[in-house]
Amino acid sequence: MIQYKDYQGIRYFTLGNSGEPIVLLHGFCEHAGIWEDFAERLAVSHQVIAMDLLGHTPDADIPDNTYFTIDDMADRVVVLLEHLNHICATVIGHSMGGYVALNMLKRYPDYLSGLGLFHSTPYPDDEEKKNSRNRMITILKEGRKAQFIELQMSKLTDEEGWNKIGKIKQDEVFDMMFSIHHNGMIAALEAMRDRKSTVETLMGTPVPVLFILGKKDSIIPVTSLQDVLTSPLYAYTHVIQDAAHLGMFENPDACYSAIKDFMKVKPLWIKQDHE
Repeated sequence: MIQYKDYQGIRYFTLGNSGEPIVLLHGFCEHAGIWEDFAERLAVSHQVIAMDLLGHTPDADIPDNTYFTIDDMADRVVVLLEHLNHICATVIGHSMGGYVALNMLKRYPDYLSGLGLFHSTPYPDDEEKKNSRNRMITILKEGRKAQFIELQMSKLTDEEGWNKIGKIKQDEVFDMMFSIHHNGMIAALEAMRDRKSTVETLMGTPVPVLFILGKKDSIIPVTSLQDVLTSPLYAYTHVIQDAAHLGMFENPDACYSAIKDFMKVKPLWIKQDHE
């Protein structure tokens, strides 16, 4: 069983004793536990760190009117990296976790040896998306958390995807979401709604970037990223044909292979950049 630790209110776990560190950041309505199976595979050849982002520690008591930003989330990742003496790591973020990783690239570029956008985007919310988040906030404030979670789960993948994932894992995802305090969800929705574009941050960055996309993803469609997939100096794109927004469950082998391939080629790019 994976042992969780705490540092200054940050719940996290580490696996592996050697190899370049990889930080795994979860998405909205998730916590570090979503990465456990995946982290065990990566830990064979890497040091792996996974942590709960602000507002997402399970069963935490979070007061009304809690407020934080994507900046605040990124700051907490840096706090943990400094505590663990990992001043430079590959940071891979799922969905909202990708927004945090991009924020780190913008504000703490020296802490990243690589960046992974796992079903994520550098684009900010458009007005339609902002209105959608506001509707979600209203549902949560009205005490309809179970309804909200059902809506969220219906967006993550389709019926075929959930059947492939299986009932046991589906129940685990529901329970994980339910363990997140509604005030943490509201604060995170506000943070995502109000985040700024990081498209310019990606353009020409020398930090190698991995894009993992789901062909069936309706939250972050592949077509929405066509203009940025080649904007970093070094980019590696992997489109998972049979996945929507939960590739780590829908096709874990393909996602694992994409990360492993990226970690193998990344040192060659970095060497080339310094020659």
